[in-house]
Amino acid sequence: MHCMCHAGFAFVHADSTADVCAVEAVKMEDLDPEAVRAGLAEYQAKLGSLQVRLCMILPSRRTR
Repeated sequence: MHCMCHAGFAFVHADSTADVCAVEAVKMEDLDPEAVRAGLAEYQAKLGSLQVRLCMILPSRRTR
């Protein structure tokens, strides 16, 4: 089974077994690919906007 986990952690043991702890996990087949693409595009746009504003706010730290 393949799952998508928003956040969590995993322990990999010496015998190659793993324990995965996640607050929420969703089966991959339950994800809507178009909704994922739309959400990704939305947050990439927000990130791009934030990077532009940070460049305007923060002075360059280059040394001469």
